[in-house]
Amino acid sequence: MAEQDQQLDGVFQTVGTLRQQADDMGRELEEQVEMLKEVDTLAERVGGKLQSGVRRVGKIIRRNEDTASSCCIAVLIMVLILLLILVIVL
Repeated sequence: MAEQDQQLDGVFQTVGTLRQQADDMGRELEEQVEMLKEVDTLAERVGGKLQSGVRRVGKIIRRNEDTASSCCIAVLIMVLILLLILVIVL
């Protein structure tokens, strides 16, 4: 009988330890849920800003496409004229 009491005491202590660990895990999970909510909110905010930035860059690229191509054509014409002058002179 005393042996059974000792075994039951051991089981009781083990169950108590397991309960404490489960409580600790529950608290840890609650803390992690809060941290994940904060990260999610931050990610949504950053995602919105990123989309806005991409739209702005797209608008700038569309506006500058004509200007950039015109500048490239002008530079190429100048290079062509310079090459023609060099060919004629040499």
